[in-house]
Amino acid sequence: MSASRYLKKSPAKGTYSYRRAIPAALVAAYGKREEKVSLGTTNLSVALVAAARVNQQVEKRLQGLGGLANNKRLPPHELTNAARNLLAKHDIHPDQHPTRRYGETREQFLTRLDEYWELQGEFIELEEERWPVDLTTGQEAMTSHASLGRLRGKPDIQSIAVDLLSGRQNANLKPTLSDAKDIYLRINAEKRHRMPLKQKKYEQTINRLTMALAASLGNGRPSVGLKTPIEDIGRVDARDCLDAYKKSNPKMSAATIGKYTGLLNAMFTLAIRELDISGKDSPFKAMRDTEREALEGEDRRSFKPDELKTYITHLDNLDEQAKLIGLLMVWTGCRMAEASGLMVQDLTLSGDIAHVKIRPNRLRGLKKGSLSRSPALLGGVLKGLKAYKIPSDPNSALFPRYGGERGMDNVSNKLNTIIRTKMNISDTNLVAYSARHTLKDKFRAARVEDRYADLIMGHRTKDSSRMAEKYGTGTPPSILHEAMLQAHEVETWGDFDK
Repeated sequence: MSASRYLKKSPAKGTYSYRRAIPAALVAAYGKREEKVSLGTTNLSVALVAAARVNQQVEKRLQGLGGLANNKRLPPHELTNAARNLLAKHDIHPDQHPTRRYGETREQFLTRLDEYWELQGEFIELEEERWPVDLTTGQEAMTSHASLGRLRGKPDIQSIAVDLLSGRQNANLKPTLSDAKDIYLRINAEKRHRMPLKQKKYEQTINRLTMALAASLGNGRPSVGLKTPIEDIGRVDARDCLDAYKKSNPKMSAATIGKYTGLLNAMFTLAIRELDISGKDSPFKAMRDTEREALEGEDRRSFKPDELKTYITHLDNLDEQAKLIGLLMVWTGCRMAEASGLMVQDLTLSGDIAHVKIRPNRLRGLKKGSLSRSPALLGGVLKGLKAYKIPSDPNSALFPRYGGERGMDNVSNKLNTIIRTKMNISDTNLVAYSARHTLKDKFRAARVEDRYADLIMGHRTKDSSRMAEKYGTGTPPSILHEAMLQAHEVETWGDFDK
């Protein structure tokens, strides 16, 4: 909803403020009938920007509290905030509640607690109809109502308010590992807009990693670990989880472990931010073993000259679409998903320089950090695409058989089968993706400047980004054409005798 509708201008001073009425059903939980914030400016443009920021925060809070009106389960932190607002409405400040002192007997504590209840009589009188017994009789009554709320599986604001007043801020009211996972998956899905199958796989990965961490935290009992408060999960816990995961998956590469570490770090970072947990960093922050990942990454090798010739020959035996995807990887150095997810409108065969636009589209995005680019089409892939019967709809997949959700997995299996079965190469460091490494080596052998090579490969570096930004509508294919010609003219591109 636009923030401009909540802008009000003072007739006397001419300054702007943000004023928004709170829905009646949420007033008690929100703590006020109207949100009013002075924006401290007489400039309309500045006020609009400031109002948008305030409105974003208000919207976020209202969406969370909206579950109250619909009888939905609210996150623990929202319930606690709503309980605090309810108490504050009656001039009760839960942070000042009496707690049992060291050496104090139960009777002494209850005496002080009774005095506290008397001071807060207004709140009790207004809410007593909601309690099954008189709150002033002591701890059993408070425990009774709070327990009823939790037994229903939906603790209400009043029962949490009682917990706050009695000094029993239950750990279950603190955001837990389970809450971190839930809020991360929801917000991440809203931002990334993945295709359904890809989103399902992503959620399965996050759920699997969360359960692994929960099992580690709960000493083999994930259900216990899921209830661990986020603020109680430290770096020792994170390392214990990663060590256990490596031990149970001894063949997993450092890159995969690093990827999973990054996902857990992203989950905690977002949850800590969104749940307003102050003074807490993600326990997985800076925990990736980047040196080991780099060493293992170097193990994936390029095709040797004779292997590449044989591989291209075997591509002719595949169906036409799989063959063209394989050739695109060889000639442009693109990733498998970038090739299989092309749309008809991404291909240009007319004009001086035939090229393909590698950019986000409705079939797939680009890998995080990758640049959009327009590599020229040369040699075998250009010949193959000119002979290919291109679908008539510019908004359809260029390769319908592999442009769907499961398409990349299918073409990956076909291309890698050539290497393992047809070429009989068991070296796991040589895969279809090695075509990308091969072109990178060719650029080095041809002494092509890194800024051109990185841009063609889609690598985001200071120089390649500057090169891409130099042209407002994308770097012209002609700029990259010469560099690609030089690379494909080299006949050897590495020391293969090592």
